[in-house]
Amino acid sequence: MAIATLLDGGLKAQVQLDIESLALATGRIFNELERQQIQAVQEKFYRWTFIGSGMTHPNFVQVVGELSKSGQMMFAHIAQKASTL
Repeated sequence: MAIATLLDGGLKAQVQLDIESLALATGRIFNELERQQIQAVQEKFYRWTFIGSGMTHPNFVQVVGELSKSGQMMFAHIAQKASTL
């Protein structure tokens, strides 16, 4: 979980860099509402792509299950939540 939390923080930082790059590439200045909307959507898709999809990969599920059945259930719950954010 510590790794997923660390990765999530990195993804949030990357989203901020993405917004700045988008502004530079398009020559636009995004207002606060636009920034929040872009941030919410980008974070959602980054979380699923880099965290949720990894947690549902059969190899990951198998290894976690071998280590801890309760951990396997916890990760399944987190992955499902990530897919519906």
